[in-house]
Amino acid sequence: MPPDSLYLTILRDPVRTFPSVFAYYRSTVPAFRPLASHPRPLAAFLQAPARYYDPADAGNGLARNPMAFDLGLEAGGEEGGSRWDRELERLNRTFHLVLIAEHFDESLLLARELLGLRLEELAYVRLNARRGAADEAPAPGLARRIRAWNWLDVRLYRYFRAVLWRRVEGYGYTRMKGELEALRSLLRETRATCLAGEAVGPEDTADELRPWQPDTAAILGYNLRPGLPPAQHASCYRLVLPELQYHAHLYYRQYGREMCALPCD
Repeated sequence: MPPDSLYLTILRDPVRTFPSVFAYYRSTVPAFRPLASHPRPLAAFLQAPARYYDPADAGNGLARNPMAFDLGLEAGGEEGGSRWDRELERLNRTFHLVLIAEHFDESLLLARELLGLRLEELAYVRLNARRGAADEAPAPGLARRIRAWNWLDVRLYRYFRAVLWRRVEGYGYTRMKGELEALRSLLRETRATCLAGEAVGPEDTADELRPWQPDTAAILGYNLRPGLPPAQHASCYRLVLPELQYHAHLYYRQYGREMCALPCD
């Protein structure tokens, strides 16, 4: 990458992240697969995770500490010790900003300053939500097991959550409060302009706007408000386009041809 590249990533509370990973990949990650048809698969897995988890299996990267895995950390060895302090400090030097999903709007405003964006460029809708996920806060006992199994993700998350709030302090609480109000007003206006309604299930989403559907969860999507003027329709369309379709769109914009699963003539 060019020397002036900026590196950003995002973390989410492991108590929310791990059930989501489990739901998406229950039929593909080897450690999860034996429980694919279990009536309470996550609870069953966390009762005895060592029964299912083989750290030597390369396919199990997401089965424990998935956020740490994505950032290249190997969670072998002791939970304590100075090694992890050094690793977290290294990541903090590597990334110019680590966003926190539970404080997404604050994170976006910090990213806006870092990247020199206009407020209008921060408009978003929540994509890839699972049906019923908002009502699935784990019970306290299950949450404790999630944290214990994903101890490095917990450490990673808490470290960068503290870093985020130090960044907010440097940004200025009064300034942040005022800009949050402006951003949230923009979000309400954008959603009222673009969306036909709340997120809906795959059976009610237009084909071209339907997110990828794993066989273990229903992923919600959006339909656009009918009758939008062409320019507005284009911007709203990009706002709700799922990531696979958006990737194909960007690929076409960059290379001038459709994506192919195999080399094209």
